[in-house]
Amino acid sequence: MLCDATDDVDTRAITCRLRQDGSLIGVLSTDNSITDEELLKMSRSWDIVGIDLISGVSCQTVHEWVDKTKQEWDFSSGGSGETFHVVAYDFGIKHNILKRLASYGCKITVIPSTWPTTETLKMNPDGVLFSNGPGDPSVVPYAVETVKKILGKVPVFGICMGHQLLGQALGGKTFKMKFGHHGGNHPVRNLRTGHVEISAQYHLEASLGPHDSDYAFGEFIELMKQQKTKKLEKKISTWNQNGFHVPFQRLLHGFQNLFL
Repeated sequence: MLCDATDDVDTRAITCRLRQDGSLIGVLSTDNSITDEELLKMSRSWDIVGIDLISGVSCQTVHEWVDKTKQEWDFSSGGSGETFHVVAYDFGIKHNILKRLASYGCKITVIPSTWPTTETLKMNPDGVLFSNGPGDPSVVPYAVETVKKILGKVPVFGICMGHQLLGQALGGKTFKMKFGHHGGNHPVRNLRTGHVEISAQYHLEASLGPHDSDYAFGEFIELMKQQKTKKLEKKISTWNQNGFHVPFQRLLHGFQNLFL
């Protein structure tokens, strides 16, 4: 797409072209000294297919995240009464994802996209988040390998890029859609429940709304809660095998906060 920003733009023509050819690389310029030929060259020199864009947007150091969704914008989280340690791989993560997790009662450690799996597991997380991010998941094999090594170890949650990486780690293939998901009113059917949710390109990433899919954070919390309970049951089973005969439920109640 070529146009001078000061000129009228035929958006109908642009829409028809995109509908016919799919998503295209475009250039907008306010610099009249740049020729059309130069703008064309710029547009043809850039693409998102086959390029690792994650490494340029990921954080470079490990850090903690504590900010929650502001009260006037919060909805439905309420927290679970427990604190869960979530390690979040930053593939270009949006802050509102972290805010939603914090609002659900999570302690969050954000790590770079190339952070070694062994170091991640040493942090003893209750769950791992694979975040959103730009670009083509098929050209970041290091990220796919990271997901493979963590699957089955702790509960995981993938959003956008992270979701695609999970798919590849489990043997699936990804490809760039002709149009993709753009806008704020796309109906998506949840095949598990049959419910139709109104979704937006920027949610769950940015949390602005609609909020139909916010329950996914709650499901992640529930997975971590179940995993904690299983770990505690295993510890208590080991105690009983070693000669301790205190009733299970009393142990679960009395030592829950100590070991969780």
